[in-house]
Amino acid sequence: MSDKDSPILKPELSEDQTVQELGEHRIIVSKAQNVAEILAKLGPLLNGQGNPPKQRWNLCLDGKGIRRSFYFKGFKKTWSFMQAVAEECKSKNHHPEWWNAYNHTFIQWTTHRPEGLSIKDVDMARWCDEQAKLHEERFDVEPAPFKAFDFI
Repeated sequence: MSDKDSPILKPELSEDQTVQELGEHRIIVSKAQNVAEILAKLGPLLNGQGNPPKQRWNLCLDGKGIRRSFYFKGFKKTWSFMQAVAEECKSKNHHPEWWNAYNHTFIQWTTHRPEGLSIKDVDMARWCDEQAKLHEERFDVEPAPFKAFDFI
C-alpha cells in the first residue's frame, strides 16, 4: 500500500508539534512534552500490555489522540464510571471528547492547545482503564466504532 492509499492522515505540522514513531504508529506530540515519557506510557496502552492484558486503546487516525470504547453491565454502572471520570477531569482540568449510549461509553483523549498528544492524555487514559476495572468493565463485548454518530 502506498502512502497515498494509507488510511493514516498526514496533516501538516505546526511549530507546536513533533512527529514520533512508536512501532507502526505515527504520533503527533504537542509542544513542550517529555516525548520519552509519553512513548513509554503509551506503548502498553496501544499494544495490549496493560492490566487486564487486552487493552483497547487506539491511536486516532490523525495521530493526535487516543480513543477507546468501554462497556459495562448496564446504564447505572456506565453512568457511575462516567461520573468518576468527570470528577477526575475537573481536578486535572483536562476533559475528553466522549459519547454514551446505554452501556457503552466512547472516550477520546487529545490536547487542543497546543494541539497533539500530551502526557495528560496518556495519564488520563491509564486512569480510565483503572476506573473501568473498578466499575466492572465487560470484556465479553467486541469493541466497535461508535455507530450512533457514525464516529470512526
